[in-house]
Amino acid sequence: MLDHIAFRVAPDTIPSILEKLKSKGCEFILSETGTSLYFFDFDNHVFELDSSGQQQELDGLAASSGG
Repeated sequence: MLDHIAFRVAPDTIPSILEKLKSKGCEFILSETGTSLYFFDFDNHVFELDSSGQQQELDGLAASSGG
């Protein structure tokens, strides 16, 4: 059984973490759009970093707060 743990992150986080995973020789999957990154720990947990839709959400929050 795989456990899946997802985090929403800023778009600039994906390339940063991707480079760290590459430098450590870790297995990962980058989505075709480059907005989601999946990687695994030694207990087969799947970690997902997702930056899709974040800018629209932030724009909506700014608009609703008058920002």
